Amino acid sequence: MFPLLSNVATAGALQRPDFTNFVVQFIIQTSYDFATRSVSTKISDTSDIIEYAEVFEQMKTWDESDHPYVFFNESNSLRSSVTPAGLGILSLNPRLTAQVMNNELRETLKLNGFDLDTDWTAINKDEGVQLLAAVLGVQEPQDIDPTYVLTIDNIMKILSIHLRVRFGIPVLIMGATGCGKTALISYMCKFSQAPLFVLDVHGGITDEKIIQFMKDPIAIAEAAPGFDVFVFFDEINTSASLSLFKNIVCDGFLLGNKLPQNLKFIAACNPYIILREKSLTQQQNAGLQMDNDSRLTSEKNSQEIDDPLSALLYRVHPLPNTMLELCYDFGTLDASVERLYIEAMLNKELKIKKQKQPSMFEAFGVRVAAKTFRKW
Repeated sequence: MFPLLSNVATAGALQRPDFTNFVVQFIIQTSYDFATRSVSTKISDTSDIIEYAEVFEQMKTWDESDHPYVFFNESNSLRSSVTPAGLGILSLNPRLTAQVMNNELRETLKLNGFDLDTDWTAINKDEGVQLLAAVLGVQEPQDIDPTYVLTIDNIMKILSIHLRVRFGIPVLIMGATGCGKTALISYMCKFSQAPLFVLDVHGGITDEKIIQFMKDPIAIAEAAPGFDVFVFFDEINTSASLSLFKNIVCDGFLLGNKLPQNLKFIAACNPYIILREKSLTQQQNAGLQMDNDSRLTSEKNSQEIDDPLSALLYRVHPLPNTMLELCYDFGTLDASVERLYIEAMLNKELKIKKQKQPSMFEAFGVRVAAKTFRKW
């Protein structure tokens, strides 16, 4: 039995209809968070790549929202210390519940076993696993990757993906290389024991290769119609095959054929970041972009090479309008979480014993190197 029933029954016995009103209002806030476009400005088909990228400078970022989510978990004694049986409230703002619920109602609910004031930012890895199990409905959760750093931030990101997939909303996340998209999706699928197929998209990929890649996940989805099969397209906007990706991810069709409903798609794209003059000169000199100063020379003619994508940090193509409406920011790692990831990676790659943590110098050195590389 879902705890919402017992929650509502308790609220009714306590003659607290304001609790029911609170639940409804919070569900509305959850719906609003999902329905709000991250890119609010419409982009004309005639816009050049610079005008297109400038629109994304005003894109709503992950950190700009409290992400108020309501979830319902079944009674489970293992999770009772982490989540109350029934209704759960999650948010990146630990004070959000206190801001929208009066103190008298909160204290009454606490006396009846419903404490919604948990500060999720302070949870440890074991509590994070139990919380994620409650969110995803996993009955016997296991920490499938001890090196993965599980925080309330990436639990919320998993939840945002999970809810979109569950209700048939195409998932398109935007984030820079190295911000944790692939690792998070991989952890989510392993945790829920769902098969995952990953296609690393690049500028040279062809429609034929994408169609060939789709054969295996389609076959598995058709063979097991009662189970979800996930497909992750990474960095789709580096390719010119965006029309094909739009048909697959948004429309659910491939070559005119309807794809299995249990085939779940997640796509990621690189951000549209305009290179400033200094950075542009560095990349051109390093040969990482097509050189705008190059000339096609001959005895009769000399013509400048036109490469508009060289004005961007990533060589990315404009998204179709349908995908643009679904795109939302994945966010970045803050300094404290980044340090935890670095320590976990050092433990794994250098095979450091559990009793010996990486030194502050080692973790700091890797972090500075990563920050310098991104800045460059």
